[in-house]
Amino acid sequence: MILNIDLNPNLDRNYILDKVYLGKNNNTKSSSCSPSGKAFISSILLDAFNEDSFITGFLGGINGEYFHKRLTEMKMAHEFIPIKEETRTIIRLKDNENDTTILEEGPRITREEIVSFYELYSRLVERTNIICGLGSLLPQGVPKDIYFDLITLANKRGKKFILDIGEDGLSYGIDATPYMVILNQRELEDILKVSLHFENEIIKSGRYILDRGVEFIVIDLQNRGSLVLGQDRGYRVEIPYLGNTIANIDYNGMSAGFALGINRNYDIEMTIRLGQAFNIVSNLESDIMKIEASDIKRLMSQIEIYPINY
Repeated sequence: MILNIDLNPNLDRNYILDKVYLGKNNNTKSSSCSPSGKAFISSILLDAFNEDSFITGFLGGINGEYFHKRLTEMKMAHEFIPIKEETRTIIRLKDNENDTTILEEGPRITREEIVSFYELYSRLVERTNIICGLGSLLPQGVPKDIYFDLITLANKRGKKFILDIGEDGLSYGIDATPYMVILNQRELEDILKVSLHFENEIIKSGRYILDRGVEFIVIDLQNRGSLVLGQDRGYRVEIPYLGNTIANIDYNGMSAGFALGINRNYDIEMTIRLGQAFNIVSNLESDIMKIEASDIKRLMSQIEIYPINY
């Protein structure tokens, strides 16, 4: 089983309009409300390949109740720590020209709720093979070194941890030496406090993280593909031209593809193809529920992989 952790999940409220007018009434052509967040997206993608997964984190309020209800209706395995405050909502307004996103502030998590999560996580670790720490922003009250603790426990239990959490707490997580780290170029620059302009600079910077004990680092170059760097060699991953599509960090499904390949003991190139294709499809498809394994397999055949020798 693959365990997907999102400590700050959200509901997506999507509104489709002809045009967004500021200071005026706006009539929507259609709207939808759905659970969202990296852990949810990852489990949807894994389900397309009949891979067992489990979602955990914090949920609270009416939004949390709705989130739980929808997961139950979809028969998605999950267990969340109930919290006092409301699970956040992300509002997305889309018209013919632009996408506008309104981000609510995340809930405040109490010390007692954090302790309860540690207890739940300790139980779930025993039931899983691969753990994916996901998300982009920690909720209020959660210490930035929480992933250091989660990865340390996973390592002690012999589990492989994939870290894909954005900037918030990322350096603490890397210090605990997860099996794999997934980040983008901007996040790599922020960690190392440098500006990277050329791929050889990016590779050299990525190897700095490998030297700290991480087995693999994946650097998402978005529309330019990715770099996958291992202890012995690396890989340049090129994707077909898809326009300006691979840029939504919130919907990045790359970790799910890598987790699937690792869990099934696929070879490195097959695993890379899965990771990159999952990432592409999670950005291309506006309705994540419609994704099928055939969509991902079609993209996998269009991905080019070239070895990098250090």
